[in-house]
Amino acid sequence: MRKIQEGIFWVGVNDWQLKDFHGLTVNGGSYNSYLILSDKNILIDTVYEKYAEDLLKNIEEIIPAKNLDYIFLLHSENDHSSSLPYILNYAEKAKILCTKKCAGFIKKLYQIPDERINLIKDNDVISLKNFSIKVYETPMVHWPDTTFAYIPEKNILFSTDFLGTQIPAEPLIIENVSTIIEESRDYYTFLMRAYWEQAVKGIDKVVDLSPEIVAPSHGPILKGNAVKEMISNYKRWSLNPETKKVVIAYVSMWKGTEKIAKLLSEGIKKENVEVKEIDLANFPFSEAISETLEAGAVLLGSPTFVKGYHPLMHAFLSFLEMIKPVCKMGMAFGTYGWAGIGVKALNEKMKEIGVKILCDPLLINMTPDENEEKAIIEKGREIAKIIKENY
Repeated sequence: MRKIQEGIFWVGVNDWQLKDFHGLTVNGGSYNSYLILSDKNILIDTVYEKYAEDLLKNIEEIIPAKNLDYIFLLHSENDHSSSLPYILNYAEKAKILCTKKCAGFIKKLYQIPDERINLIKDNDVISLKNFSIKVYETPMVHWPDTTFAYIPEKNILFSTDFLGTQIPAEPLIIENVSTIIEESRDYYTFLMRAYWEQAVKGIDKVVDLSPEIVAPSHGPILKGNAVKEMISNYKRWSLNPETKKVVIAYVSMWKGTEKIAKLLSEGIKKENVEVKEIDLANFPFSEAISETLEAGAVLLGSPTFVKGYHPLMHAFLSFLEMIKPVCKMGMAFGTYGWAGIGVKALNEKMKEIGVKILCDPLLINMTPDENEEKAIIEKGREIAKIIKENY
């Protein structure tokens, strides 16, 4: 199996068929599990239960599962833990190492008896023959039980979901993040951004430890410069992700709202500002919200739908609120037939969730005429100038 360092192996599983991960649109993924060999043999995390047999096979290509002494569970979420009962059947002497919070979760999930659990806590040290494992509790990065495990003698940090990317771990080890940065941003936005304050604490811990290698629970292992690059990106995404970029996200029923979106985009481009048009009916929501994370301005468009705005826009706004858009500027726009209340309601909702409103809603009856088209293009240029001044 894949050797990371002397005595440390990746025994995880790549899920090449994975397309959806909690609503995050992906093109394959991985469930990373690690085997540490010493005077005590330790398995760090398991994998999603549908791959339990693969995990067992991977372990037994190195040692018999019966020789496992401990299963160190860094996080109890099912994609990390649901093979646990299966592996415990073969690793009959193995005890689970986990925090009190994690223990509570796995006892509820799998009815694990107390006698098979050894509790650990923040700053504990697990001493082995040739090295040690230090325990750091990092709650809400991104679950209450999230735990880091660090081996100082080997300068390797097992960071669970933090600094990971839900893509196949292929290649297993990377030394720069340029080929995975968009997927990493999508993963961070969807799973970590809601807890950005805790993510910053996680960043500070990683910086303090300064590991050469970060082995996360999903995606490739980071080494050398890749560690520094990912930390830098996580810090930016957590603290100041906004750039000179405009996202225009819209829903259109009869092309009128879409036409406004494209005219706004035309005007913004005339000022050489980056713009991303997103038709919410034909674009993965997780990618849409990830694109929006880095936007200095978000322009949201919808036709009036019954007594409000379109249901797809309702859904998008739920995700937008999740990523804390308080440093973003924005404007509502759209079309109406006989009652323009939808765009006005959209404008109010944007204010409610913290978007700084640039101007009154842009409201067009049916579809833009020639004069309105020129005005919308000019509105796009005005917005672009504001973005250039502020970011």
